[in-house]
Amino acid sequence: MDKAVIYGLGIEGRNIVESMYGIEEELGIEIVALIDKAEVKKHFRYPVYKPDSLLKLAYDYILVTAKQYYYEIKKELIEKYAVKQEQIFLWHNWLVGRGKRRYYCNVCSHHMPLMLKAGYESPVFSVKKIVGGGSRDAAVCPFCHSYDRNRWVQYVMEHKTEIYERQSKILHFAPETMIEQKLRAVHQGEYITADINAAGVDRIEDITDISFKDGIFDYIICNHVLEHIKAEEKALSELKRCLKDDGKIIFSVPICWKEKTVEDERINTDELRLMEYGQEDHVRLYGNDLKERLEKSGFRVTLYRVGGELAKEQIKQMRLLAEDTVWILEK
Repeated sequence: MDKAVIYGLGIEGRNIVESMYGIEEELGIEIVALIDKAEVKKHFRYPVYKPDSLLKLAYDYILVTAKQYYYEIKKELIEKYAVKQEQIFLWHNWLVGRGKRRYYCNVCSHHMPLMLKAGYESPVFSVKKIVGGGSRDAAVCPFCHSYDRNRWVQYVMEHKTEIYERQSKILHFAPETMIEQKLRAVHQGEYITADINAAGVDRIEDITDISFKDGIFDYIICNHVLEHIKAEEKALSELKRCLKDDGKIIFSVPICWKEKTVEDERINTDELRLMEYGQEDHVRLYGNDLKERLEKSGFRVTLYRVGGELAKEQIKQMRLLAEDTVWILEK
């Protein structure tokens, strides 16, 4: 059994460590220590040290959890702590092919023994059983970082639309990274990403005042956006305006199936929005009347719910939520 040190206990690093609890033998390692430069208050099953301890520890290799800082960390480990280059691995690369093929990600096509925790604790998400938000165990693919809801969007696009089968003109709001890469590879110049302020998109667009001409898009993708937009009717009207007569909108939002949509102008502070909607930057909590709200804006609505489309074993393997729903909107 190889002795391993895990380096990096940021949010993802902590999730990585916790995801390996109980399956260390399956992965072929014994975790002897966790390392981080910062003071770590969280309690783990393994001892936590500062990097200087590497000079005294006995280990076979070091697994670095932070992709974005990997080469910087690797350089420091070699130069400052005399770690051999062949002893340093990026955790995500090291994981490939290890352990049982317990889970499957349809976004990156990897099988894997574990997935990572997603979201954060929020009382309203757990009390109201909001689908699409809050803390979920084993929800994030460790390779492409797709969430459970991203995998369901990908499934619906692959199996319920022709978006990957023919050249289409696509507008994608708040693009999910791996889905963006897959679509851009197929549609190239006809695929446009947009957001109101995010870096790395093709166009800065206000969803309530879209700059494109009428009826030019075959598909508009808009997932987990509308809960942030006060002028809901205007946004839906703009999406409809830009859609071709035979076009489709691929749409989803966090939703509470237990009650109708909650939206109140008196809920106007971060504290109140967190308490009532589950997140400080949400302006409503969608409920079981969403279909009627969408139809009121002039759409024909088809919904695809995980539990109505997939067998339980497939849901378990893909780590999806049975009540997660993607909506297809048409004129």
